[in-house]
Amino acid sequence: MDNDYSWTKFNPAAARKLCAYSNRREELLSWLYSALPEETNYLHGPDHKKLTDIDPFTVFGVMNRHISQEKKAEVAKAFKIFLKVDEPAPTDFRGVSPLNNENSMFFGFKDGKTAEDINNLWTLYLGLFGKNDKVAELFNQMTQHQYGIKFNLTMGM
Repeated sequence: MDNDYSWTKFNPAAARKLCAYSNRREELLSWLYSALPEETNYLHGPDHKKLTDIDPFTVFGVMNRHISQEKKAEVAKAFKIFLKVDEPAPTDFRGVSPLNNENSMFFGFKDGKTAEDINNLWTLYLGLFGKNDKVAELFNQMTQHQYGIKFNLTMGM
């Protein structure tokens, strides 16, 4: 298969579309669990119940884990349809650094700060698209104090 790098157009387009779900996270989670049950079975809390909130980096990470190229392509196609992305869904992901399957969520459950951490991740994410000016401040704060995201955050961006 030729390396087409189509993800370089698709991923930014999908990421921009994901911004619209910053206040529609329940809808986003519902779609993830119903459309991609095999690829989202790791998305649960310490009580093994489904998540009730999610951040954009974790959402995008569903497509960017150590899974086969074929599975990634299926997930990308599902994202394309759900987010109404105009770019073709990629079938080749060479050059994309995958998330560790054992650490694919960008928030933790330590000290009950999950809701605050998820809100911070959305604020940072929206800032990457010019929706606020808190990127540098939040990035520094989160990489120093937010449980479990030191390295993933750079990969997520």
